[in-house]
Amino acid sequence: ALCYAELGTMITKSGGEYPYLMEGFGPVLAYLYSWTTIIVLKPSSFAIIALSCAEYASTPFYPGCTPPQVVT
Repeated sequence: ALCYAELGTMITKSGGEYPYLMEGFGPVLAYLYSWTTIIVLKPSSFAIIALSCAEYASTPFYPGCTPPQVVT
């Protein structure tokens, strides 16, 4: 968090991590990182969080039931 605070004082543009990557590494890497985050990283993390929450929420009601193996 302190790193983002320091970057925020140096680079005062809005847009999340995109302006920081644009200043540091150029437009191509900033563009690729942004699209990779939108297409791969965010949906994957949301799926993992949803599966974890569903498992923990259903465990008290079905103690002997294990979740199916989604990825084998």
